[in-house]
Amino acid sequence: MDNSLTLILWFLGLWTLSVGIAYLIARRRKADPIFMPSQFWRLRTEQGSLRARFIGESGNGYMIEAPMSNGSYVPLRPGAPVYVEAPGMGTAMTFHAKVVDRDKNLRTLTLKRVSNPISHNRREDVRVRADEAIRVNGVPSILLDSSEGGAKVITGADLAAGDLVRLENGDTARTAWVLEVLPDTLKGRLASRARLIFTEPTR
Repeated sequence: MDNSLTLILWFLGLWTLSVGIAYLIARRRKADPIFMPSQFWRLRTEQGSLRARFIGESGNGYMIEAPMSNGSYVPLRPGAPVYVEAPGMGTAMTFHAKVVDRDKNLRTLTLKRVSNPISHNRREDVRVRADEAIRVNGVPSILLDSSEGGAKVITGADLAAGDLVRLENGDTARTAWVLEVLPDTLKGRLASRARLIFTEPTR
């Protein structure tokens, strides 16, 4: 009887130890990366649209190379707000962040880590054909289709990739970033076919 009880307690102790070790390993395991390494991010800042290469993550946040414009580094100050568009693992990611650190010697910036960047996988978005009249930056346009994350329009507005635009449909208005612009026509006049990504996705 005593031997059986000892054996049961021994197995119980071994099981408890194995569960504890597995728990500690799970807690120490790093989360899978969500951003493509060594890729360029697009930064929407108070100084305009900039590009910067993603270095990696640190304890303080996301490390990027200091962005450049016209051959010079752009001195984004700590606390400066940034809207980021970044390539993720098979999808595009966007989020709002702030600069939390700047290393002048290494010429790097650190952006505050966010808990839930927005994923924009346009291939998986359910697109709804519209073909309805809207206004883009006040210019009469046609909404071709839309989804939770973005839209496609034909417009006479002068647009370029990276522009922030305002879409108006009746009493409803929202903003979006221009991803791509291709030549097209609208009512016999030269126009642009533009792909847009909403600054705030439809929920």
